Amino acid sequence: MRRRSAPVDVIALCAVVGGCRRSGEWQHALALLLEAFRIGPYPDIALCNAVASACEAGQEWAQAVALLEMLNQEMLNRLQKRDAKGDRLKPDVVTYSAIISACEEDGQWEYALGLLEEMLKRGIAPNAITFNSAIAACASGGRWREATSLLTRMRGFRGCAPDVVSYNSAISACDKGGHWERAMSMMAEMGHLQLRADSITFSSVMRALENDKQWQKALFLLGEMKADEGTFPDLISFSVAISACEKVQAWDQALALLHEVQSLPPALALKPDAIFLNAAIGACANEDHWRLALYYLGGMPRQRLAPDGISYHAAITACERGRQWRLAIGLIQELRRCDQRPASITANSAILACARGSQPQHALELLSEMQDLAMKPDVAAFSSAASAFEVTWTGVPILGVLEGCGCAALERLELLDARRRRCIRT
Repeated sequence: MRRRSAPVDVIALCAVVGGCRRSGEWQHALALLLEAFRIGPYPDIALCNAVASACEAGQEWAQAVALLEMLNQEMLNRLQKRDAKGDRLKPDVVTYSAIISACEEDGQWEYALGLLEEMLKRGIAPNAITFNSAIAACASGGRWREATSLLTRMRGFRGCAPDVVSYNSAISACDKGGHWERAMSMMAEMGHLQLRADSITFSSVMRALENDKQWQKALFLLGEMKADEGTFPDLISFSVAISACEKVQAWDQALALLHEVQSLPPALALKPDAIFLNAAIGACANEDHWRLALYYLGGMPRQRLAPDGISYHAAITACERGRQWRLAIGLIQELRRCDQRPASITANSAILACARGSQPQHALELLSEMQDLAMKPDVAAFSSAASAFEVTWTGVPILGVLEGCGCAALERLELLDARRRRCIRT
């Protein structure tokens, strides 16, 4: 006799949906919920929250928002029919927190703030997780005013005192908004509230300082981290500090930090990642250390790290400043072999390397290739190519070099040539 399978209950479905969340199968979780609405067992808000959490984990904010709209409509339809099942679908703080967190992943700060206001209108009190998710969504969107306003606002709710996560998200928003003074002020405020700044706090403030070229203040904070046994700098902190020095061409300080990381004792040793090595290559982007830049670039595959456009740009810039035009062109070719399209600023550096190496033909070829790749050459590219002619002007038939380039953008160089000839005649 064939055994009948036991009916699936909502608790069992929640467990299955939890597994879908962990494996990244949000589509399967959503399908299970829709099937439960159709054939049973009729869902409750716990199951719906589990599906919302699966959408959050899958970074599917639009699906999470659509799920809330579906729940609201289904609940309304049931209540209008005086069906008690409608009460089982009332969204709670867990529902809204999960969906707001999903909005955080894609920087959908407007939806996040709208959902926060909606839950307040429905009399659902937010908790710290809700506020932290909303602040993080504002940070992802670079909305520092909204983030700091939420930080202040959450103090008015019981059990919602800002914590380290709250401040880290707000500081990150200030970083992206270009307000390093506000970021440092908030870090000081954490100390007054007996909140211990962690490595994320320090790195976020340092990144805000880096973006505004406040490299000395960034190094000061790095020193503060070293002095505090609980927050020794991690790889991100060192990377930000090195980049801060590189941006103001403080090469000696950048290289000293690089050496410090490589000389850490085994107990504190840090394994370089792509971000750190990109910063290291950038720190070598001066005329004296181009060999070291190429060493770090070449070492990335050995550490199972794939160089990206930032890696190649920094290395090509180092070659340009070291007057190594052949190597710069070689790196451009290598970048294309890796099926990566060079950015305009990277191609500009290679063109300038050719200009400094008195190689006008190669400069024009690179300029032509930019158009072949549907890249619009900018003023920097033209200026670099034109400078190649200025260096080798004597005895070079420029218009002859331009022939056959097949680059419509080179018309501007022809005009520069005509003007130059007029100047020579006069």
